[in-house]
Amino acid sequence: MFPDDVRSIADVGSGAGFPGIPLKIMRPELRVFLIEPSEKKCVFLRHVKALLGLEGLEVLTGRVEDMQDLKVDAAVSRALFRVGDFVKKAGHLLRENGLCVLSKGPKIHDEMRVIDLKRVEITDIRLPFGNAVRHMVVARVPIPPAAR
Repeated sequence: MFPDDVRSIADVGSGAGFPGIPLKIMRPELRVFLIEPSEKKCVFLRHVKALLGLEGLEVLTGRVEDMQDLKVDAAVSRALFRVGDFVKKAGHLLRENGLCVLSKGPKIHDEMRVIDLKRVEITDIRLPFGNAVRHMVVARVPIPPAAR
């Protein structure tokens, strides 16, 4: 789970609301922004938000690169991006020392060899009902003073 100082997250490429909606349910005090470029998927996400009565959850239609006024403590994504690409695309959303959190598959160690991130933790999680393993990658991203 997230450290206590994480109060807001952006779920980038939210799709059907994963992991943003489950995170909101588990930590109701979180402010959650679901970023999704597909208007059709956003209609679904707004419907789920209303059905579940999720206050403090906002659905934003658009690409992450276009979200210039949003600042959060953490950006999350499933396996949509390579780690380095995700940090580049979503890094501008983060407050100082924000977190980028990704769920990755079996090729993560090959991917990590070619990026230069100094503050990265990888936790392996064995999924129930099988031998599949997911790798939770957490990168703390320092934001240069000029970009704040």
